Amino acid sequence: MQTVSEKVVIEPATEADLDELSEMLGGLFAQESDFRPDKDKQLRGLRLIFEQPSRGRVFVLRRDGALLASYPPKHQLAPSEAGWLKTLPDRSDQGLARIVGADGEERLVAARAVTHYPMIVSIGTTMAAALQGWRSQAFYLGVAATFAVLMIGGITFVAIRHFRNYTVLAHERRERTEASVRHKATEFILRETERVRQLLTKQKVQLDAALENMSQGLIMLDANARMLICNQRYIDMYGLSPEIVKPGCTFRELIKHQAKIGLIDGDVDEIVERIQAAIAQGSPSSDLRTLADGRMISVSLHPMGEGGCVATHQDVTEQHRALRDTARAQKFLLTVIESVPSTIVVKDARTLKYLLMNRAAEKFYGFVRAEMMGRTSHDLFPKETAAMIVAYDKKLLESSGQLNLGAHSVWTLNGPRVVTSRQVAIRDESGRPMFLLNIMEEVSEHKAVA
Repeated sequence: MQTVSEKVVIEPATEADLDELSEMLGGLFAQESDFRPDKDKQLRGLRLIFEQPSRGRVFVLRRDGALLASYPPKHQLAPSEAGWLKTLPDRSDQGLARIVGADGEERLVAARAVTHYPMIVSIGTTMAAALQGWRSQAFYLGVAATFAVLMIGGITFVAIRHFRNYTVLAHERRERTEASVRHKATEFILRETERVRQLLTKQKVQLDAALENMSQGLIMLDANARMLICNQRYIDMYGLSPEIVKPGCTFRELIKHQAKIGLIDGDVDEIVERIQAAIAQGSPSSDLRTLADGRMISVSLHPMGEGGCVATHQDVTEQHRALRDTARAQKFLLTVIESVPSTIVVKDARTLKYLLMNRAAEKFYGFVRAEMMGRTSHDLFPKETAAMIVAYDKKLLESSGQLNLGAHSVWTLNGPRVVTSRQVAIRDESGRPMFLLNIMEEVSEHKAVA
């Protein structure tokens, strides 16, 4: 310690004096109500100054600025520092200031006036020492920040490069995927096209087979009256030339060809207009045509929604000939039935209603034919007679198909008659009864008695 007394020997303080210095400072500051001495902290601070005097110093001064003691030893203060310390009691008895010393070095000084003693305790350090830790920390932080920036830059570079590589890879992958999709789509389209082609070919073969095996001749025209389809049966039916009658042939050319070979008579244009007018109506129609050679052709016309039509031609010559023969035979049979003197009656096997009776039956029963047709025995005869007739009919249905009745009495409007009867059940191909035929012969009174 350094002192102002010349009779006291001044010796430099040693590390062994640190405890006494700490106690002295503690004793001084213990006078302050707002200060809590901490010996450990004071020892650490003094030891740092002792080990590295450049890091700081401690002054004890009178209030008038006279230096009482200091560490490291010093005989006087810098004018700027001494002037600042003199003003300390006028302000707040404590403070902190940055002061430039006599050596021109900037210092950071903290001072406090002791309450019960006319002295001031000042502790100071150079700005370099005060900021040394901060600068070291700032240096390390700067290095760390630089390293972090470099790391971030490296990561960013690697990320960008990786992203570029990824973009390239993604682009290549996308191209490969798109190429694969296009390839698969092309394969699918080709496969489906081939499948549809095979299906259409199969359907065409089936359609051609169906058309060629039809018993009718078929022709199809489009909306422009051009032939789309024509089967062989149509050509053979009319004896047409396949060189003319083929897809693409116009309807007028077809009619003109038919007129040329003698199939139809009349003006070609008039026939074409008449048939096209029928097609334009949009409703199905049918027609029976008689050819020059006597054949009868049934033509069915079916217009299509998008225009054009489909026409089927059926040779019905044999059917009409059979119908004419059947009608002729029926007429002949009816004539024979009407001419027979025996009473003939036909009933429906299911309802037992009268369906047919000849002239002799009208005379026998006394009924007009129209009165009996569609009526049953109960509608026409007395109850007992009707019951007897129905019983005979049921017995006939249960028999093998024929029933012969001897002389028996029958009620008529002309009075009772004695007759013999032969009844026959007429059956269809399956053996089911369809009609009941009753043929009656009137018995004379002499034969009836016998």
